[in-house]
Amino acid sequence: MHLSTAGDELPMRLESKGAAANQEAGGAVGKRNWRQPARALGETARGGESLGFNMAGANSAQSLKLSSVKRARAERPARGERGTRRRRFLLLASLTLCLIGAVLVHVWLRLQVVHMGYVLSTTSKLQGRLEQENRELKLELATMTSPDRLEALARKRLGLVPPEKGQVIVLP
Repeated sequence: MHLSTAGDELPMRLESKGAAANQEAGGAVGKRNWRQPARALGETARGGESLGFNMAGANSAQSLKLSSVKRARAERPARGERGTRRRRFLLLASLTLCLIGAVLVHVWLRLQVVHMGYVLSTTSKLQGRLEQENRELKLELATMTSPDRLEALARKRLGLVPPEKGQVIVLP
């Protein structure tokens, strides 16, 4: 049975048979969700059994006050729903921050890879130049220490000549 004092107010369900009538109406015993209106006065929390309170005896001021309280409660989200919304928001915010952090780490790593590529390229070019210079220096050393070249320099610059037969003394 549904009662309403005004057209815009939430309906109120009165039950005379307790839990059995509640189950016939489609509700679970002792449980309601945010879409269901608050229980009528006189219903207990343990199962919706009526204690014999008769709404016909209540005056209209009390029923208007009761319906406005019910409307206010129905308009705001339930505590559990607010907590769920807050947890969802915090979860979404933390996932977003983690995603942003992962993207920033990825970008930083890519920049490090590019930077190391430049360093590697510069180092390999330097290595190539140094190896070429080393080859040139080895060739120059071999040329400078050649016995034929040293003999020619000794004759020209120093005026040296090969020794004659009595000038060489062999030591034992």
